[in-house]
Amino acid sequence: MKALTTKRKPSRAWKRAAQMPELFHQLPGDEFDIMKSEVVDWLCQQPEIREAIYNFYRSRGAIVFRDGRWRGAENNESTI
Repeated sequence: MKALTTKRKPSRAWKRAAQMPELFHQLPGDEFDIMKSEVVDWLCQQPEIREAIYNFYRSRGAIVFRDGRWRGAENNESTI
């Protein structure tokens, strides 16, 4: 029996990522370094992508709002 699938509407972040110009993820002649990825740099500059990243970690409880600030759920250090 074939499973029923529902077609999801592409998110704003997906639509924005789909418009990315040609970029390098690994610069020619260099060893791979995620911190030098043009792809990641471009994605992180997009408001829709930044919002999606924030919502992903917030909705899964990885970041929490405590004492007027956001922090990692496992970070028990106080900076105040």
